[in-house]
This record gives sequence, C-alpha cells and structure tokens, in this order.
Amino acid sequence: MKVLVIDDHSEIRDIIKFYLRNTGIEVRECSCGNQAITILKTGEIFDLVISDYQMPNGNGLDVMRHLSQSEAMTAFILFTSFWGLEVPIPYAPFLGLISKNDPQKFLNAVVSLKEKLP
Repeated sequence: MKVLVIDDHSEIRDIIKFYLRNTGIEVRECSCGNQAITILKTGEIFDLVISDYQMPNGNGLDVMRHLSQSEAMTAFILFTSFWGLEVPIPYAPFLGLISKNDPQKFLNAVVSLKEKLP
C-alpha cells in the first residue's frame, strides 16, 4: 500500500509516517496541496491520500477537487483540528473527515482500507 500524506506541519507528517510505516505502508509526503497536486499530475499512483483540511498554498479540498476531476479513484481522508467543516465536493472514494485529536479512528480507517486492497 502506498500513501501520500499532506500537511503543512512537519511534526504531524512525522507522526503519521511513523504509524503508517510501522504497519508496512509506503509513505510519500508533502507540505501543501499545490505540491501534492504536482505529484499527482506526474501519474504516480497512491492507494490513499491523507490530507490536512486547512493549509496555505493549496488545501485539502483543492487536492480532493483535483482527484475528483481526474480518472484516479484514489481513497481520500481529510483530517483537521477544526469541527463543523463541510466537504462540498462529491467524491466516491472519500473515506471521511477525521479529527487530528482521534488518532485511533484515523488508524482504523487506514488499516481497514489496507485490508481491502489486493
């Protein structure tokens, strides 16, 4: 399984990478939505994109919008420290908006997806 992790805070990316790599998941990271979109435009394939909701230089919704307009059916998780946010973009492989304060829910979602992949 290969995951792209997007967050403007390196400490958050490091924590997520630690959890994912300990479960045998390959991780690539970037610090903003615009950088993620550039990576995705190269055709690199990911099983899952995990993105912070609010970031400068392209946010999680920008990445989700890009994926929804492409032929990719990449699973997508948005995570945030804020409550009451909406996800106005219809995208079938969207797995949910998860709080950064609930790492167990986040891990459960990733492990569940990993188990479904061939």
